[in-house]
Amino acid sequence: MTEPLPLAPPPVSRVGWRPSPSCVFASIGLAATVWLILETGLSGIASTLAIAGFSLLWLVPLHIIPIMLDSQGWRVLLHNDEQKPSSGFLFWVAGVREAINGLLPVFRVGGEFTGARLATRAGISKANAIASVLVEVTLTLVNQVFFTLAGIVLLVTVNMGQPVYGQLVPALALGAGAILVFVLIQRGGIFSFVFRLIERRGWGGRFVQAVGDPVALDQAIQRLYRCRTVLLRAGLWQMAGLLAGVLEIWLALFLLGSQVGWGGALVLESLSQALRSASFFVPSGIGVQEGGFVVFGSLLGIRPDITLSLSLVRRMREVLFGLPFLVSWQWFERRRWGRGWSSCSGPSQDPTPS
Repeated sequence: MTEPLPLAPPPVSRVGWRPSPSCVFASIGLAATVWLILETGLSGIASTLAIAGFSLLWLVPLHIIPIMLDSQGWRVLLHNDEQKPSSGFLFWVAGVREAINGLLPVFRVGGEFTGARLATRAGISKANAIASVLVEVTLTLVNQVFFTLAGIVLLVTVNMGQPVYGQLVPALALGAGAILVFVLIQRGGIFSFVFRLIERRGWGGRFVQAVGDPVALDQAIQRLYRCRTVLLRAGLWQMAGLLAGVLEIWLALFLLGSQVGWGGALVLESLSQALRSASFFVPSGIGVQEGGFVVFGSLLGIRPDITLSLSLVRRMREVLFGLPFLVSWQWFERRRWGRGWSSCSGPSQDPTPS
């Protein structure tokens, strides 16, 4: 009797692993950062960092100031909600948002979605939470335009005739136009329009589950844009937060041995922030921040070893400040998930007969 033939092996898939766009951009940015460090010289950067030593750790608690100011601006936009959360809770959510955008590959938008969802946990209606985050992001972009303009003006006064201005100003004008279009879309009832489109495909229920009542959301957005005083107060809180970030840059440069004044620190902070916002598709702005510090620092007469050390110090601060927020956020989510699971599960039943 003949033996049965062995089974044929399963077909091997010829489709290989494809890296995500975030991985590609992060790899390019990391390679650029390594090249800048090697080109500048590891010994020079190490000696520059040794000048400051452990005193650089003061930058970690100092970052509480801009986060607190930003959270107060967000709290102003929640003036119509009866369940306005405490300043401490909004400070924690603002820290979580920044940590997600700065440390996770989410294209700098995942923090806003998470912040709106966490705000609903504090009793804020979904419409008010999402509307406040959208308007807050818009105000942040507007403030950043003025902040970047201030940096460009100061840079021009320090170093005239550089070709970088001809590249920054058109990009800034394009960004301002995009912000205007973004505002008009928000005020035009975009969520109701999108809901009508996707409802035809049968996805209306999922959309409502994600953002709530689209009509209520559009009304909440329009109501915020009509409150000019509220917008002004929130914008001033945000601008104060941006200026507090300049204090971080100035102190870090001072500790690293660079005698750069407040104007130079504002130039570095404003233009580097503009570059990171424009390159939102690069996770954590890796490579972009480092290159921006080197380019703009050279225009101010700052050595590359100091500007690269400054970028590494900022990375250090982002990790040390952001990790506790990420850990506490995960603990909060697991705790909420555990409560939801226990409430959904019924009483345990013993399958063994008595």
